[in-house]
Amino acid sequence: MATHSHRPTVLVHRPLNEPQGPNGRPDAPPLPPAWDSLIRVYLAECAQTGTKPTTLTARRGHLRRLALDHPHHAPGAITAPDLLTWLDSLDLAHATRRNTRYTVRGFFAWAQEKGYISTSPARHLPPIPRTAPPEGQDVPGLDDPHAQDRAPVRRTGPVAAPIPPMWEEAITGFMAFERIQGRATTSRKKNREQLAHLARTIPNAEYGPWSVTTPALLQWYTDREIALETRHSLRSTLRAFYAWGVAAGHLTTSPADVIPPVRRPGPNPHPLPDDLLGQALAKADARQTLILRCAAEAGLRRAEIAAIHARDLLQTSGGTVLAVHGKGSKQRLVPLAPGLAALLTDATNADPHGYALPNGQGSHLSAERVADSVRHLIPSPYTLHALRHRFATTAYDATRDLFSVQRLLGHASPTTTQRYVATDADQLRAVVAAVAQRSEYAALPHPIPGPERGRNRAK
Repeated sequence: MATHSHRPTVLVHRPLNEPQGPNGRPDAPPLPPAWDSLIRVYLAECAQTGTKPTTLTARRGHLRRLALDHPHHAPGAITAPDLLTWLDSLDLAHATRRNTRYTVRGFFAWAQEKGYISTSPARHLPPIPRTAPPEGQDVPGLDDPHAQDRAPVRRTGPVAAPIPPMWEEAITGFMAFERIQGRATTSRKKNREQLAHLARTIPNAEYGPWSVTTPALLQWYTDREIALETRHSLRSTLRAFYAWGVAAGHLTTSPADVIPPVRRPGPNPHPLPDDLLGQALAKADARQTLILRCAAEAGLRRAEIAAIHARDLLQTSGGTVLAVHGKGSKQRLVPLAPGLAALLTDATNADPHGYALPNGQGSHLSAERVADSVRHLIPSPYTLHALRHRFATTAYDATRDLFSVQRLLGHASPTTTQRYVATDADQLRAVVAAVAQRSEYAALPHPIPGPERGRNRAK
């Protein structure tokens, strides 16, 4: 695989003598298409979360300048050195520079969370104090108090290699296609990560995804030492990506069609034991308690917990019901116990924007941040998702109503729900005993086997 060295950033600052428009102001030059579409989506989502029009205008200006100064870089190709060089080159007032950094960090963190890019290049931009330091003196100042909540969760290990440009362009196009399809953000992010890994590790990657042959893709896929569930997921991603490539006219046949189906393992539920849940709650702060209880008492996924808003708490004659925003933009209603309902009501009332888990920018925490905030409270090998398994197991034990548990979890099939429900040996033994007791022949006397007699005796 070819190695990629960092290319120097060539800044293209806009000239002052731009063509004049009818209002006497310079006509705004068009943005590169890749930047234009992404900035539009970002600002639209900011508007939906209640960002003020003046703030939207300022962010639009910051991002337009970034895009126009990097006309030959797609958003996913911008690197951390690119941003640092660009920010240092701007002749801005101190407050404007700080606001620009704030916008850029928020934009790239959002793009990573939504799956448009693999890693935010702005995550390590150095903080800028709130006030300019006196001349000749360094004053540290305070950074945005919510920046950590919005920043991507840091992982240990080496920094990922850059994605070859031809792959980056194709993956970005596929991500846009999946967004139009309504695929869940978590699914798009997972697909992007898998395709980025393919782009970085398959031989001759510099020629792009449409030059990959069937034998090469099959060999790469076979060489992956991964669990069956992950292999099943990877196969689905590859087939979807290359099917889109065929539909978009990039190639005539999909090299992924020959990848054989994966036999998925049987159910392996792993509910978090009650004693470990109790220990986690004993050490949790208010925010962590809310997260743990939403997973344990309502069976919510981490992304569903992150998105809870005051408008989702519905008051009915039977009590409070939560409108859950599930995978694939599917919504379901989950009744809440009074204690959890009160906890969520207090949390949403405390945030001016109405979110139970606010990020300080008029929106909510990312799903990744939600899981990371309680990771140290849950002992390995369990994760926050194990509390969803606990909810499923406890609900089924109490009711034996698999269909209702399926609806509460938001599963399309009861087969999926069965993978969440742990059944112990005593339950299985009780089922067998119940069948025996209800069988008529079980009460009849049975002859003791012995040697054959009479005419059946061997001649």
